[in-house]
Amino acid sequence: MKIKQAVIGCNLLILLFVAACTTDAAKKKTPDLKTDVASVANAPTAEGDQSALVRMLLKSHHIYPFYIRLSKDSTGIYFVLFQEFADKKASKNLYFSSEEKLQLYAAKVRLTGDKEVRVISKALILEEESTYCVIDSNINEVTVAGRKYASLTYDKEFMGTAITEKFIDFQLIDLNSLEHYTLDFAGHHSWKCEDCLEGELVNKKALKGKGDILSFLEGMALKSPRIYHPSEKDKDPYHVINYEVKWEKDNNASNHMANGHGELDVPLKSTYYRTNLFNLQQGSEFETAENEQYLFKSYFCGSVIGFDKQRKLYFPLMIEDCNAMCSKKLSINAEGVLKLSYEEDDFYEVPLKELIFDKQKEK
Repeated sequence: MKIKQAVIGCNLLILLFVAACTTDAAKKKTPDLKTDVASVANAPTAEGDQSALVRMLLKSHHIYPFYIRLSKDSTGIYFVLFQEFADKKASKNLYFSSEEKLQLYAAKVRLTGDKEVRVISKALILEEESTYCVIDSNINEVTVAGRKYASLTYDKEFMGTAITEKFIDFQLIDLNSLEHYTLDFAGHHSWKCEDCLEGELVNKKALKGKGDILSFLEGMALKSPRIYHPSEKDKDPYHVINYEVKWEKDNNASNHMANGHGELDVPLKSTYYRTNLFNLQQGSEFETAENEQYLFKSYFCGSVIGFDKQRKLYFPLMIEDCNAMCSKKLSINAEGVLKLSYEEDDFYEVPLKELIFDKQKEK
């Protein structure tokens, strides 16, 4: 009996010893499991475009991309364009900015696992203050001189009424180095085409020594529907398409004024046109005045156009545009003097008998 009890006790000790050894072994294996989990998290992701996942992960870090592209040369690397928001909250339209301080970035990020994305490199590609910006969603991958770039376009406009010029930026961003090159266009809205600007490229010198880059960016500008592209008609000063330019040249004026009140020296020079200039004005009709010989119309934040009732011809009296405060009230007194009155009590007086018309008319 004692022997049997001894055997049972011995077996119990053996079981306890085995259990203790098993528990200890399990404890030793736990760190290995953690290491395996960590290694999986840092392993390259499976092949395939996971842009949607990258976008979601970046949003968790308050980064809101408006463009993501999987690198064709590196596994798990993505090229990203995004806007930085002051309150870390994205606007409803990622292609539009009304931030007081506009900052656009290009970045390369690595997707390291299902729940981790890391920024490898980052570059500031556009910075403005008090500027509305619309990003063209048509962003393309292009090759210039053997290097790959993202090409994109921005429309920019200053907030408020201080500056009347509008701007279009054409940009190339190196997909590898993130170096970027920008060609700027500055101009004003033109009646010659729908929703376009008439102006010029303004910073070619900044791209000196980058012939291939400059040539490509100029090509982007040349194809842009947002820019007015001159034709043979623009070379003829008497063509109606040039009536604004000719008036400004004849009167030594350029009245694209921030708040109106452009220069006006009398006697004024003008040119007769058969084309109905009233129909070419973009603003709404603001005021009219007439006498036996002339009918004048003033347009909201715009020009004053005349019609000669006897000759049945049209002519520009004053070419002007602004963002505010250049709408003009009109009146003609008994002496035949046309008064142009601004909103802030400023005014001009134009003796109609002293108008000087070009001997040559519209062809």
